[in-house]
Amino acid sequence: MNQDSSTTITSICFLRSIGTDDSTAFEQAIRVCQKSGATLTIVSVVDEVPAGLFQLLAAQISSAETISGEADERNECERLQSLADSQGVKAASVILRGNRFLEVSKQVQNHKHDILIKSPEPSNGIQSVLLGHIDRQLIRKCPCTVLIQKPMHRVYSRRVVAAVDPAPFLEESEIDPVRHALNIAIMNFASSLAAVEDAELHVVHVWSFYIESALRWRAGLSDDAIAEVGISMRSKHEAALDQLVMPYMDQVARVHLLKGHAGEELARFTASEAVDLLVMGTMCRTGIEGFLIGNTAETVLDHANCSIAALKPSGFVSPVRP
Repeated sequence: MNQDSSTTITSICFLRSIGTDDSTAFEQAIRVCQKSGATLTIVSVVDEVPAGLFQLLAAQISSAETISGEADERNECERLQSLADSQGVKAASVILRGNRFLEVSKQVQNHKHDILIKSPEPSNGIQSVLLGHIDRQLIRKCPCTVLIQKPMHRVYSRRVVAAVDPAPFLEESEIDPVRHALNIAIMNFASSLAAVEDAELHVVHVWSFYIESALRWRAGLSDDAIAEVGISMRSKHEAALDQLVMPYMDQVARVHLLKGHAGEELARFTASEAVDLLVMGTMCRTGIEGFLIGNTAETVLDHANCSIAALKPSGFVSPVRP
């Protein structure tokens, strides 16, 4: 194992999902803690009940906790904490009040959690369409790695895939250090999770022949000439992928090089290869501080049946302030 190929995990945040069975996600959090020695914080976020509303209902309802469900959530968090303790995991539980995305993001920043693990949230309703799904918000803006653990027919992951994006057409001096560091982080995280799960580690890279139309319609190249360019481009991507994966080859079961649109191909790949967990990065940056548009990650999240772990690039600063 390459000396730089492990990820140090010391603190995990498990976010309770309201109205969703998140037992698979909790079991995943327990396993990672057991293998890594990390501590576990079980978090539930309940609605903040305005004082004026409670006063209006005071004659009928004994406490604000009755409206928000805080008492039930506290009992459930304490039950999970006891369960974690019984399995040798040092755990704590926290009840937060307010906006789920904002409060858990502040929790992650204030307590420096390495990973946030949760089940996918239901995505129905106009609020989700207009304001943005909480899972998308967390992938874009939460400061740590976000692992969306989808319920599966088997509890343990058997196939973990690292989705990487090397840049073969940049000279060594031009390679974006942020992109390179993110690729390494993806490989490290995926290899560590594969070890935790005793799973197969696969690596996938999707490349695009984005200049094909320009070569045909603007440059007037023949089909044979265009095919030759495509073969050369593929070879470049293959060489860059091989160079990235080389230090991890004693852990990697198979390397996959696919052509097409990244989001669509990754979603198709996870189904055809029975992938349990896909590890990828959010790299498409805007000019707004701390804001990522994870187009590829979100496409996979929407259309793939596997779990997703989304990593942030180095230097990422969340727009959410503690």
